[in-house]
Amino acid sequence: LFRVALPFATLATLGVLCQRIGVISVSILAGDIATGLFSSAARVVDGMKLGHYAVLGALLQALSRKALDSKQGYRAAFLGLLGISVLIAGGTMFFANPILYFLFGEKYTPAVSLLIVLVWTLVPYTISAFISVDLVVRGLEYTLVKATIISLIIYIALYLWLINSNGLTGAVWAALIGECLQAVVLVLFYFCPTRM
Repeated sequence: LFRVALPFATLATLGVLCQRIGVISVSILAGDIATGLFSSAARVVDGMKLGHYAVLGALLQALSRKALDSKQGYRAAFLGLLGISVLIAGGTMFFANPILYFLFGEKYTPAVSLLIVLVWTLVPYTISAFISVDLVVRGLEYTLVKATIISLIIYIALYLWLINSNGLTGAVWAALIGECLQAVVLVLFYFCPTRM
């Protein structure tokens, strides 16, 4: 039981670290006000991932029970959620100010520019999430653990570099670049799992 559960426990821990490393880095390197602004934008984006969690949770169950015509259903779900992510990100660019004002109040309107960049993490996140589900279904949990460790190292390096050089603006760009690079890492592991 321990051997079966270990990769999933490791993945859960690494996943939480990857998602929270931005807030942790900003709080250490940029201070309380910057942390509040970054957190407000990050929370909005986290809320936009609820649809991803629902679709991916259902998809994982269906794929593991072979209840879904895996190739066609998986591809359709991926393309649909990817398209929705692009629409949400594009729409949020235009409505970032009222969204933040409604959710957090006038004091958080300086986070508008942060949200406009951060919301685009939804697109590479969709790619990463679908690949992660597929790797788990194929029994390649340890491959996913390796890819996630590499991604976490990339995130840490980006946050250290970009926050120190560009402050809060650097933090949101570190989040976006990190998410894109994580998707690239997972694509490489997806197509060459035995070589990585």
